[in-house]
Amino acid sequence: MATYVPVGVQQKFFAKLETTFDTVSAFASADAVPLVSLDFQPKKDFLPSKERVGTASLQREVAGEAGGTWTATFYVKPNGSSVTTEPDTGAFLKAAMGAVDTSSTVKYEFKDSSGEVETVSTLQIAKHVGKGRYEIINGAWVESMDIDLTGNAENMITVSGGFATFGYCYGATVNGSHSSADTTIDVDANDGKRIGVNSYIQFDDAGTVRDNSSAGYLVTAITADNITISPGLEAGIADDTEIQPFTPAQTLTTNDPIFGNVNYFYSTDLSATLAMISGKVSVATGYHGLSAEGQYGKAKRVARGERSVTGEASVYFISSDSDATDWSKFVGAAHAGTTWGFLFGAGNASMAALRLTVPSARFNVSGVSDSEAEESTIALTFVARQSAAAGDECTVEFW
Repeated sequence: MATYVPVGVQQKFFAKLETTFDTVSAFASADAVPLVSLDFQPKKDFLPSKERVGTASLQREVAGEAGGTWTATFYVKPNGSSVTTEPDTGAFLKAAMGAVDTSSTVKYEFKDSSGEVETVSTLQIAKHVGKGRYEIINGAWVESMDIDLTGNAENMITVSGGFATFGYCYGATVNGSHSSADTTIDVDANDGKRIGVNSYIQFDDAGTVRDNSSAGYLVTAITADNITISPGLEAGIADDTEIQPFTPAQTLTTNDPIFGNVNYFYSTDLSATLAMISGKVSVATGYHGLSAEGQYGKAKRVARGERSVTGEASVYFISSDSDATDWSKFVGAAHAGTTWGFLFGAGNASMAALRLTVPSARFNVSGVSDSEAEESTIALTFVARQSAAAGDECTVEFW
């Protein structure tokens, strides 16, 4: 095969909600996601043998649990084509919150019409970097989501969590010719090590690409120096044909991210809009993989745990008779444990706006930061509570 050096500008990303946990399926062009970054940290434990055979030298290791962690970052960016159409990155938000209501806007919540959501949504996520690097994870769950609204800067969302299965293709070369419908493909010595189960591949036979009619071939097994694909080859391929990652076409919206110069804080209790330096909402979902079932060697399912919603408003410390500028009342009321209803906003035009609604939150007691000659500031951190019904402590809404 040719020599490929993956370059960051070649990155393409795809993500979709899984129908069945940890079950790979083909991506469509509409599953493309415009991420700023995506990082996979796969793991495979190898436990040192504790057998004593008369020497200090390690004799062997025992293969243990597989899986890993992942992190993705993307802009706060509505769809732009319709006020009720999810953004490209909607799969991440749905997996973090649990439910989405698109009846009048796009609203991600912990509850739906039946009450608090108890089913965990999981993800399949892939990264393509040129012809020499492709990685895919299955059985991925969201453990945390941070939504950062920063004045005069890009508003960003970061999601992270764990996953069960890691697949990859780093390229290979076919050994010998193969006929149409073949499902077992021989590769050059040690090339099988560059391909993992669950990856989608294509064959480049001297410029003629065989990609299963633009669907790719799924690698279902690796045995020494041959791979098993599904379905069988659509046409024969020659010796020395290149095996490459299969990358679907991308369909992405062209809407712009929401910039931080349109951010604000709105107190629903005071009916007042206040300016802020930055705002943040952090969700710890409580979702976690169950990997203790020994026969699987990885997470086999995902369970719910305790959820928390916290955040911060970084502001100038201002005392004023006007509710539209006075931050001091929030600082003082924190000592009494007063709860407030409020929202963080970004933008105010249809299909170019975000609301993070927190109907009941308690600000923590905080000290004011004074500098020698500049304005006093304070970071007001908060803890969100249930307001009227289970799962109503926060909503993420594009409108």
